[in-house]
Amino acid sequence: MMQWMNPRASRACLFGALLAAVTACDDRGPEEPTSTFGTAANQLAQQPEIAQANVAANPTEQPPATGPVVGTVAPVPAAQLPELIDKPLPVVPPVLSAADTATARFLSVAPDTFDTGKYKSSLLFTYELGRVFVQPADSIEAKDPEYELAKRKGIPYGLIAPIRGSIRYPEEVVKGDGAKYPLIVFLHGQHNGDVSHLGYDYLGKDLVTQGYVVVSIDADTINMSMQTGMDGANRGRAQLMLATLDKLRQVNETGQVDGFGNPGILNVLKGKLDFDRLGIMGHSRGGMAIGTTLLQNVARKGTTFTDLKNYVAEARASLINFSYTGYFHEMVNYPDLFAATTTTTDADGKATATVDEAKLQAAAKKYGIGFVAGDAPPYKFKGAFLLAPTQTLPLMGISDVPFATLVGSCDGDVQSLSGLAFFDRNRYSVDKDPSSHYQLWMRGANHNFFSTEWRERDSLRSGCAENHILLNEKEQRRAAHFIINSYMRYHVGGEQKFANYWNGLARFPSANCPAGQGTCDESIVLSIQKSAKDRVVIQRFDQKTPEEAKTNRVGGAFVMTGFDKTALCPLSMEQWYYRKGGCLPKALTNFEYIGSATELLQVSWNAPGAKLTTDLKNLSTAGMDYLTFRVAVTETVGQEILVSLTDSDGKTATVTASDYTDALYDIPRPKAGMIPMVDNPADLMPEMSSIYRAMNMVAIPLSAFKDIDTTKLSALQLEMPREKGGLAINDIELQNFGRAPKSATTAQN
Repeated sequence: MMQWMNPRASRACLFGALLAAVTACDDRGPEEPTSTFGTAANQLAQQPEIAQANVAANPTEQPPATGPVVGTVAPVPAAQLPELIDKPLPVVPPVLSAADTATARFLSVAPDTFDTGKYKSSLLFTYELGRVFVQPADSIEAKDPEYELAKRKGIPYGLIAPIRGSIRYPEEVVKGDGAKYPLIVFLHGQHNGDVSHLGYDYLGKDLVTQGYVVVSIDADTINMSMQTGMDGANRGRAQLMLATLDKLRQVNETGQVDGFGNPGILNVLKGKLDFDRLGIMGHSRGGMAIGTTLLQNVARKGTTFTDLKNYVAEARASLINFSYTGYFHEMVNYPDLFAATTTTTDADGKATATVDEAKLQAAAKKYGIGFVAGDAPPYKFKGAFLLAPTQTLPLMGISDVPFATLVGSCDGDVQSLSGLAFFDRNRYSVDKDPSSHYQLWMRGANHNFFSTEWRERDSLRSGCAENHILLNEKEQRRAAHFIINSYMRYHVGGEQKFANYWNGLARFPSANCPAGQGTCDESIVLSIQKSAKDRVVIQRFDQKTPEEAKTNRVGGAFVMTGFDKTALCPLSMEQWYYRKGGCLPKALTNFEYIGSATELLQVSWNAPGAKLTTDLKNLSTAGMDYLTFRVAVTETVGQEILVSLTDSDGKTATVTASDYTDALYDIPRPKAGMIPMVDNPADLMPEMSSIYRAMNMVAIPLSAFKDIDTTKLSALQLEMPREKGGLAINDIELQNFGRAPKSATTAQN
């Protein structure tokens, strides 16, 4: 196994032993990064004013890999095995009220994800299946002057990343029964010094017992490279994800052997991986990389031998700055690559590097360096999950893949909660998108505790501490276990017993609640955006002017009465975050604490009875079963909304919104007593509390509106009964969640 330099180790004479041409030598150990994330390079070493790299115009490309995959696979030593989840004792699930099923919020309680599977998990293995040359940064990113790439006039960086990580699989794969097993792949984020890829085994082992093969990618080489700060879109991680999938597909087709040509441990997976049932999950920067993976899957940006040759020549000619504080550069591990070059320096100190192509070919073969395929067929992802993702560049245009984004309200690392933007930007980004999309808002969750290897709590948000809503490690991972595993088992494995939850029809299971018992729907707020065929948009508030917003999407009038102040914020999908300057006539107070990056309407009032009313033009709800909209509360901890539908005969039915959602109270408390009409005195929401809000879904079954004709609706009214307050609102629509019960299946059905 290749030994990799620890980021905390001294960088003494990094290249001195290898290169006479490189004279600078730094014997000081780098400072340990203080944040989970690297920053863009802003301390640059002095480089030659002009340098050149001589490479052949039409080099011979290396052929694509064929035959069995050569690699090393070994069990993880017992002392290094990651912590598994602390499963609670069996609990009695909550009993649903005997309410009329037509008006009930929930039809069932979701099954927990601690059920005993019928498969036996293999040992946890680490694998290394060669290396891949990736190019983390893109010339498109040179638009931002903050990036080192811009100063290099768009020349892409390069990085040699091992294709390594950990894997579990059902021992039943050895059976000759023709069964194929769905594949789940995890990708960690930026956290130097930890064995991050082991941090999700508490999810993976239980998935394996349900019949899934689970892989967790080791991206630490990208983490510890100087280039991670320049990879705004996390393209390098996405390329590593696709290269890993390519290698696993090769294992599935031709098997795996060790360095001596003998069948390897992963050879049992030959013909056993079901690439028609494939799911991916990423955490933090790995989460953003999942979004980039989905985009690159259909429009790949591959790498070639030419790219490697250019990169080595540029590195040899000192075009690339290797002095980025806090990171190491991996080229020291590949001396034969530099040995394939020669350099000359003219009288002005301008360096020129020349590459011997044959030697470089031999070095690449020696080190097992492959390339990201640029023309591979796209993978058929059944589900993608973004866990506390970063979002440093807008990612839009995701379609044909169900995705979910989970963000913790007390994330002290991605403090802007920018991961919410992925859901916001892609919920409508492609017309006729056939996939459902989800946002989960986990109150009290921080950034690190989703991983068992990221052990320290990230920076505290004052509002979270003041309100005592912080989850501990076990509580947070217990809830994440259900959210992530049920998502994969439903979307990838087709296990319909989880369908009710992912359609908003089932309560969160008690065993997976943070406390391991009781109910906790107030702690995990689910928002759903159904496919284009299963929704009818009434009002999005994406109009460019307040005057245009007076007409809704079905052509009816939209009227506001009783409000002191209103503002339309038509945030374009290309804009970064919600900004006060983007609202008309101007943003209202306290709305800057909304972390969602979406168009919305802001309203505030100082007397009960303020109303939003819109003409529905005899709209039929045929094929739809829910009225939904998204809200964020400001100025107070909670709000109530009285929702009324009127049919063309003048009959009106009114529903209390808080009976169907936990989105209207910002502290995780179940509806009880006067909540949300009166704030609990123990719940603090000062103007500067640093409690960020998200736009969360209110979903009311149309069957709850009694004694009206929903085939011809004339009006919708939202009334604010509290004496004062503020709300942001958007995405008023009809949706089809499908309230019919679903039958249960397993992954192998």
